[in-house]
Amino acid sequence: MEQAIDGMTTLDQDVHTNYFDLEQARAFSSSLEGSNVGLGISFYLNESKNFVVSNVYINSTADKKGLKPQDEIISLDDLKCSENDSDTIIKYIKAHEGQNVKTKYL
Repeated sequence: MEQAIDGMTTLDQDVHTNYFDLEQARAFSSSLEGSNVGLGISFYLNESKNFVVSNVYINSTADKKGLKPQDEIISLDDLKCSENDSDTIIKYIKAHEGQNVKTKYL
């Protein structure tokens, strides 16, 4: 049954549907728990491996500092975004909760 459901949710025509087995669902749910820590943006990785701002949350640190959608984040302190994956960047941000992080962006 799991394979049938997985097959139905991995069709190329519907890239927004995902299926989680019980263990994956628990891990995903757990990752959403707790408080939010961060710059106040949503982002994605572009072809240059820079992090592009897709959304800036109102009254967030990013909003107050003037970041806009489509800005490319080049580095956080000395951590170059193009040399790291999103998990590393997110861990770095979480590890510096409440601290100033110098953000270089275009």
